[in-house]
Amino acid sequence: INSSKNEENEFLVKLVATIAKFKQSKQTSRLRIAVIPLGAGKGVRSRDVADDLTQALVSQLTQTRKFAIIDRDYINEQNVELDLIRSGNTPVEELAKLGNRLSTDYMLVGKVSPISFRRRTKRMRTINAEIKNTDVNGVVSYRIIDVATGQVKFSDQYRYSVTIDGHVSRVSNFSEIASLNIVEKIQNAIFPLRIESVRGNNVYIGQGGKNIRLGQI
Repeated sequence: INSSKNEENEFLVKLVATIAKFKQSKQTSRLRIAVIPLGAGKGVRSRDVADDLTQALVSQLTQTRKFAIIDRDYINEQNVELDLIRSGNTPVEELAKLGNRLSTDYMLVGKVSPISFRRRTKRMRTINAEIKNTDVNGVVSYRIIDVATGQVKFSDQYRYSVTIDGHVSRVSNFSEIASLNIVEKIQNAIFPLRIESVRGNNVYIGQGGKNIRLGQI
């Protein structure tokens, strides 16, 4: 309280106050997108592929530095932290974090189709042994939806084949390859490659991420 006085039965009080304001990161000005956990067809492996690919898509979209990724996987854990702030057991400045949860511009939704298996046995004469492999095939259907209008901004399918030997399932390798392919198509649809400048014999192409690779045409 800086000063106070009584004027006609009303108290006039002047306060010196510190008001906490939440400062959002610069990344929040980017196009906001949420990756909704992918659906899965029947079978345990379809669910495993869907879960692993969902996380890989989040990672790949984040590293493009073109989107602000809005989390939709750990909302309950976030609410626990916000409830802690509301409880009054944290510094007053923490209250500035309330009411700042961002909505999203786009949603990435999709589904991993039921997976087909084809077992193969190959006889290796040199080592006198049989090598057993299983070819796993399926389709990932996905689309980008504008949340405000419900418009489908982009839609595509990714067909995949994963080989599983007798020891190791290469689901994680598949997820990395599939997420690169899917995110590259999404990024090209929303942020096409653009020539930023030409200096002599050098052409500068701007897009971000890992979409431009050595030897690519």
